[in-house]
Amino acid sequence: MFKSNYFYVITSFLLALSLGLLSMRFVYLSDLDNNQKNFYKEADRQSALLSLLIEKDVDFIGAGANFYQVSNKKDWAQFPLFAGSLLLRTNSLVSLQWMEKVEKSGIKKHLIEINKNYPLAKLYTVPEGRTKTYGYIMPQNEPIYIATDIFPRNPKNIPLIGFYSSRERFQHVVNEFLKTGQPSVSDKVRLLQDSLIDQDSPKTGMLVYHPVFTDDKVSLKGVMVGVIRITSYFERLVDTTSLGEELVVRIVDTGFDTEDDPVMYESATWNDFSGIDYTTSIDIEGRIWKIEYKTNNTLTEYQRLTLVWMFFGVFTISVLIATLTSIVTRDRRRIENLLEIRTKELHYMAMHDDLSGLLNRRAIRDVMNRYIAENTPFALLCFVLILMNLSKSMILMGTLKETKCCATLANWLLICWGILLIFLVLVAMSFLL
Repeated sequence: MFKSNYFYVITSFLLALSLGLLSMRFVYLSDLDNNQKNFYKEADRQSALLSLLIEKDVDFIGAGANFYQVSNKKDWAQFPLFAGSLLLRTNSLVSLQWMEKVEKSGIKKHLIEINKNYPLAKLYTVPEGRTKTYGYIMPQNEPIYIATDIFPRNPKNIPLIGFYSSRERFQHVVNEFLKTGQPSVSDKVRLLQDSLIDQDSPKTGMLVYHPVFTDDKVSLKGVMVGVIRITSYFERLVDTTSLGEELVVRIVDTGFDTEDDPVMYESATWNDFSGIDYTTSIDIEGRIWKIEYKTNNTLTEYQRLTLVWMFFGVFTISVLIATLTSIVTRDRRRIENLLEIRTKELHYMAMHDDLSGLLNRRAIRDVMNRYIAENTPFALLCFVLILMNLSKSMILMGTLKETKCCATLANWLLICWGILLIFLVLVAMSFLL
């Protein structure tokens, strides 16, 4: 039906291009699937890394607590030397603060001891929703935990000496110490060093409380408080990801007293991402942090470049296939035309005499058979004479053709026999009419 060369060329081109585009589609979906799997693996890796970083700092704070646990009180003056070696190993641990347990009756004596090293230190607290308040304000005359020593001893930290916490969350921490004996982690807080300067400074800190028990393991000597700048964790978390800007993070604290501000960290472009998301969690000393990751799950620059080059390759191959199809179909049509011409030539040679060009006996026999099959009347005598004369003429022509010198005579005889045959045909037709 469609024998046009253009039909086969266009069909082969479109078919090859379609197969190539299907292959590109498969590669595209495969790349997206691999990117999604890498995203999940990277999220798990980053969560594990964050947990390890925090646990490392908790261990450093625990080492500071052990210093007060195992040493005598006369050796506590060496705390800055020990704490200095710990802080050199981490960038997120801001300071170590020793908060010694003091009964209400012993506060005055304890302040005298503090003033030997810190002459300007005074007893104060910062109640919930209030400003700095001096003196003892506990309602039930319970013991307090006073900041007795701190490292590093710089102008920013020294004003913390003499501080004690009067807030409910600290009392909750102490009660957990007595129940479990394990360290405790606070929610996101505004560091006291920052709040003394600016009451509206952002909450960028976290406190790790590590208990220091007496020898009987029943009551507390005090609490070692590690002050951690949590933004250093999250900055490192984002900087070390292999996905770069293609991944955003939000960390939500689900622990105690986080109703007012549960979000520990959120990437600046968090709301700009609407692709796939993945949620995991880590346990920080009994406090659960929910970590949410999001990515747009788009192709990387390398993957997009690969698809572009793949398209050019598919297009080039499709053009080559169409060119080969054009060449093959063109040659096929040419061969078919030559075969048709040669077949007609062979048929003519089979049905005509070589010299005269007239119908031979086979052709006349075919004509007679056709007339008989169609019940068409014809002059049998005419055909017999024609066959006889043709037979004789062929014998004579064959004999004369063998000698080149008689070629002229053969031609004249051929003319005469032709005239005679025409006359006989006219005579036969006159009888029929």
